[in-house]
Formats: sequence, C-alpha cells, structure tokens
Amino acid sequence: MTKYISGKVVSCSSDKTVSVLVKRIYKHPIYGSVIKRSKKFMIHDPQNVCKVGDFIKAKSCAPISKRKSWCLVEDKS
Repeated sequence: MTKYISGKVVSCSSDKTVSVLVKRIYKHPIYGSVIKRSKKFMIHDPQNVCKVGDFIKAKSCAPISKRKSWCLVEDKS
C-alpha cells in the first residue's frame, strides 16, 4: 500500500535528498482539545529540483538508505 505525505522543504543540503517538515492536527480522543504535531522526513529527490520553502508531495518507496524511504512525486510550488 502506497502512502502519501505533503509538507514544506526545510533543508536541501545533501545531494539528491531534501528534509521535509510534515505538520498534522488532530483532536484528543477524550478531552477534545486540538493537538499539533510535526515530524521531519528525508525525501529522495533524484533531479535536485526542490528548494527550501517549497511545498512537495511524496510517496513511500523501498528503503534507499537508513532514514530515507520516501520518493518525490511533485513539487507544488
């Protein structure tokens, strides 16, 4: 099953790799308060097209390295 994530590029210092911050908002199951969470993912960018500040969409793929198992689908900006 392929999963998709979308987020903002926060770093592109490595070759063919970008770091993306994915934010999510959900309600607490008991108290109903709104909770904000964020997580950084390493995304494989084979053509080095992403820049810091871009919004991108990525999909899960086979592991490329220890921390990188997501591939770039499209650059939204």
